[in-house]
Amino acid sequence: MTPSRSTGELAARLVVRRPGFALEVELEVASGEVVALLGPNGAGKTTALRALAGLQALDAGWVRLNGAALDDPAAEVFIPAHQRPIGVVFQDYLLFPHLSALDNVAFGLRCRGTPRAQARTVALSWLRRMGLSEYAHARPRALSGGQAQRVALARALATDPALLLLDEPLAALDAATRVAVRAELRHHLADFAGCAIVVTHDPLDAMVLADRLVVIEHGRVVQRGTPAQVASRPLTPYVARLVGLNLLRGWAEGDQVRLPGGATLTFVPPESDTTRKTEQESGGVPQVEADAGAPEGGRQVLVAFRPAAVAVYLEPPGGSPRNVWPGTITGIDPHHGMVRLTVTGPVPLVAEVSTAAMADLKLTIGARVYVAVKATEVDVYPA
Repeated sequence: MTPSRSTGELAARLVVRRPGFALEVELEVASGEVVALLGPNGAGKTTALRALAGLQALDAGWVRLNGAALDDPAAEVFIPAHQRPIGVVFQDYLLFPHLSALDNVAFGLRCRGTPRAQARTVALSWLRRMGLSEYAHARPRALSGGQAQRVALARALATDPALLLLDEPLAALDAATRVAVRAELRHHLADFAGCAIVVTHDPLDAMVLADRLVVIEHGRVVQRGTPAQVASRPLTPYVARLVGLNLLRGWAEGDQVRLPGGATLTFVPPESDTTRKTEQESGGVPQVEADAGAPEGGRQVLVAFRPAAVAVYLEPPGGSPRNVWPGTITGIDPHHGMVRLTVTGPVPLVAEVSTAAMADLKLTIGARVYVAVKATEVDVYPA
């Protein structure tokens, strides 16, 4: 794919107020960078995308692209959507059913005043790049989901935008098509010279497509970082569920974390002053003074560990585990060839076991069990 000529630098503070909901999100996206805006339904992701696109006016804040204001209520600046150097791929693609693939791709160029013949020439070149030249004269109803997604992407890129917005770009695809189109989309985004924002609730889409993640809940940013940073150290239960980790909150003193309800958890603290300094700089948990007024004493921390690190027993285990708690199985769910058990008790958590272990232990809903986690499997970091 020939790279876009346009580059983009986005700086935005998005404030949108509606009855019962307020969005307040700050975003910065560098040229050539792909940022995924991730969050549950109702978090404000689509509202943020609409505000960037000019489909929703801000109540406060600003949108600046390459230093130029597109929306700034305080300065009474608002550039309408059709005048912004922005390409948008909507969740349902929104291809015009009465137009061919070629004319769908040419549509944005025609809206910007490009002569029809020239617009169709550019559109055809984009269809070739997408591997769709043979479908140039096909109507949207004759296209597969993956083909329609590529036509929508070609339409967005044909205008050479400085900012590309993609709203759940893979949500309309079936599972088999999604894998191939995800890889293809990542290739196209890597070649895009502007800045791009992918709005999604799917963690795999976000991890594969984006250089950086911004997670929002209830209209606010709750976590930012690279996919690896967010996946390894989630800051909210929602993010922990997304990345498949157990997440607990407590107060650390020495190598102990006191959890709500009185249970304690042992972890392996930094081994040296050098390690302690590194941990402190990177967000780890060194030996620290207690938080003033902490309800249980110590410093408030988060504790994360993998469901696969949780061992399940019918009797209290012997041996090395230092973190052992009783519990009751309240949920059983298949998960990628394994079985995930929801266990409630002094320390509510999710354990992952093999189907063979399920059969050997005769685990069922309501079964009383003991769960164990080795101290070396626990990651503790500031809340």
